[in-house]
Amino acid sequence: MAVYFLDLKDVCYITTKADQGRDETLLMTSGKKGYYSNLRLSDIEERLKEHPHFIRSSKYYLVNLTKIRALRMSSARDVWFDGLEEPVLNAVTNTYLAEFEKRMT
Repeated sequence: MAVYFLDLKDVCYITTKADQGRDETLLMTSGKKGYYSNLRLSDIEERLKEHPHFIRSSKYYLVNLTKIRALRMSSARDVWFDGLEEPVLNAVTNTYLAEFEKRMT
């Protein structure tokens, strides 16, 4: 077991993942490194509620607004992040769209 201390400015997004029958939360950095936590996404969201750059964008994602480099709006909302080659598909859902658009402007 190891403990890593991440600089929040390097985190692009945080998402829930299921791995081998257990729920884990993945923190993906712009350096293309993923770190797992045993904290639930809602627990991390609570800890970051005063942080100005993180926002819930779907049931499964918290995103760092300062790391977004492109957004494709269609039936799904795909987000590209600094340092990552592939977009996160459907990262912003209708439930969270109004707050996301408000914070992006």
